[in-house]
Amino acid sequence: MEDLSDIKYPHLNRIAMLYPSPGMILGEELYWEPKWDGSNVRFYLDQERDLCMGSRNMALASEDMFKTAASIPDLLDNVTGLLEDAQTWGSEYVLFGELLSKGKSPTRITTYDEPRFIAFDMYTTKTKQLVPYTILHQQCHHSNIECIDVEVITRHTELDELYTYRDQMLKDHPEIEGFVVKSYDPKYGFGMLAVKEKHDTVKLDKIPRDIKDGKPQLPLLPDSEIYGAIDKVIADIGIEQFKNVKIAMPLVVQYANEEAKKHVMSIPRNIFEYYRTKL
Repeated sequence: MEDLSDIKYPHLNRIAMLYPSPGMILGEELYWEPKWDGSNVRFYLDQERDLCMGSRNMALASEDMFKTAASIPDLLDNVTGLLEDAQTWGSEYVLFGELLSKGKSPTRITTYDEPRFIAFDMYTTKTKQLVPYTILHQQCHHSNIECIDVEVITRHTELDELYTYRDQMLKDHPEIEGFVVKSYDPKYGFGMLAVKEKHDTVKLDKIPRDIKDGKPQLPLLPDSEIYGAIDKVIADIGIEQFKNVKIAMPLVVQYANEEAKKHVMSIPRNIFEYYRTKL
C-alpha cells in the first residue's frame, strides 16, 4: 500500500505567469470551475487503512478542521467508502476538495450558513496523476459526495481573446472568489494544466512594464490573499496554537511570503495587524 501522505495539490498561478509561456494554454479545452473561498484539504487512507484528512501543507490537518468535516452529515463515511472501493479495484485515491466552515470565509468575502465539502480533483495511484473531470464527477456521484460544477468549457486561440473572456467571466460572477481553469491531459505534470483567476489579484497582462535599475517596486499582496494564508496556518496548527503569537506569527509571515512569491508581489509591513484582526 502506497504512502499517500506526501501527495499534495499543486500550487496554481495565473495565466500570465504560466511557464514557459502563457501561450501553452491556447488550443486546450479549458474547464472553468468556480473557486470557493474555503480551505484546501485532502482525504486519503493511511497504511492501516484509517481515514486521514490533510491540509495544503500538513499530512494531518488540525483537529478544528477535522471537526468541521465531521460535522457534515455522512461526509466521512462516504469519503471512506469511496477510498476503500478504489482499493478493491487495485488503486488508491487522494480526494482533494474545498472545506467551507460555517461563518465568515477565510478571505471574508462571503458567509456560509453551514459547513460543506466540495470535491474538485482526485489523484489515483494507477496513473500517478489526477483523474479527468468526468471520472471525478462519476465517483463523487456514486458516493454521494458534492462535486465541483463546471461553469463552461472553452477553447481559445489568441491570448488577448482569452484575457477578454476571463475578464467577462469575473465580471459576470461577482458572488464567488474567482475561477480555477483546468485542462486535463496526461502530458502535463500531475495530469493537469491549471490556473486560477480571481477578482482581487492584479491582472499582470494589463500592467505596462517599465522596470528601472534597482529593486522592483512590487504591488502589495491583496488582503484576501493574506487572510487566506492566515487561514492555512489555522488549518495546520489549530485555533489554540494560533492564539500563541510566538507559534503563529512566524508561520503567518512564511505563508504570506509564499503567496507573495507566487503572485510576484510583496507583503505589507503591518502584517501583524492582520493577525490581530483575525484573532
